[in-house]
Amino acid sequence: MSNPGYGLDGGLSVVIDDRYAMCYLMLATYAYAGQSKAATAVASINATFTNNLAKAAQTVPANAPVPDCYWEIAWGPHASDDNSNLAYAAALMDPASKLPIMGAIAIRGTDILAVDWAKIQQVLQDIRVDTQKAWPYTMPKNYDDVLLAAGSLDGLQNKILKLGTNILDRKGNIADWVVSFSALYPGSPIVVTGHSLGGCQTTALAAYLRSTESGVPTSVQICPNPFAGPTAGNTGFAAMYDDLFGATGRRWFNTFDVAPMAFNQADVASLAEFWNSGQWTCQPALTMSGHWTTAYDLIRNWVAGKGYQQPTTGARPLNGQCSYPPPSSSFPPPQMTSSDPFTAMVLLQHFPPAYQTMMISQGYPSVIWPPAAPADP
Repeated sequence: MSNPGYGLDGGLSVVIDDRYAMCYLMLATYAYAGQSKAATAVASINATFTNNLAKAAQTVPANAPVPDCYWEIAWGPHASDDNSNLAYAAALMDPASKLPIMGAIAIRGTDILAVDWAKIQQVLQDIRVDTQKAWPYTMPKNYDDVLLAAGSLDGLQNKILKLGTNILDRKGNIADWVVSFSALYPGSPIVVTGHSLGGCQTTALAAYLRSTESGVPTSVQICPNPFAGPTAGNTGFAAMYDDLFGATGRRWFNTFDVAPMAFNQADVASLAEFWNSGQWTCQPALTMSGHWTTAYDLIRNWVAGKGYQQPTTGARPLNGQCSYPPPSSSFPPPQMTSSDPFTAMVLLQHFPPAYQTMMISQGYPSVIWPPAAPADP
């Protein structure tokens, strides 16, 4: 069955222009709902989408080509047993035909409220950059020297691709969902999005969905839209990614956010003076505190000579601002604030609300975000 919604503007609103960009950030932000426990996170995300449907709130831009379309959960949410990783899929539905205009996969970033073991797993995915591993999947054509950070590849293989496959779920993994969704609704593009660690895993998962092993037909449009993601791989991975998604991908990053600067060697080297000169144009100047200096020195040594590079595909730099409106009462949680000015600024520049503010100020179509459902006690 063909998709009438997707065909209204030839798919330009999804595949080529940025009309739904704020929706992707919204979906990535909803992935954080109900942090701390896997069951609570799953229940909170489900409740968020149920509440949004009941209130008929605006969750798409006013100039969307299909009026009054709405999002609903299509797969998951699924969290790993240790709650280190979570993902879900949603479909943007045409209310008239009840057919999806597109599918979207949202991958959660670091759950700062997770229990200690889950935090360790997330940190390892973020910073295991001292070791690189060869890309293990069969691609449409040969690419040279494609390497991923050991943490990024481990997160993809042993966390993201195993979501939905345990003995209790048995729903199939995210690639299985893409295959079945695309068979039911040919022509519907698949967006992949996530913030921070979720943004890094967005690039890895999108590349996997183009592999033979994923089972996803080459005719399916995969449209990655990572936000604030650290670098997943080396120059070979970046070149492969750019070749695969040059026409359909975006990469969103705040020019004052340090996370997207990791782990390109030159960018990492520049961080020592980032807050005192160069890109940082705000006052007062900031100085790294002791634990930041220690971490910085370790990472600088780990990435030396590794050739980490961000893809150039669809780069969407967002002009950093010195301050942002106060965050909502529910995000960021108190655990993501700090009395140390340097730490506070690093966190502030990385939050999804900062990205939302910058996108609005730069003219991307605005979206009203209904609040995420509160977590159960």
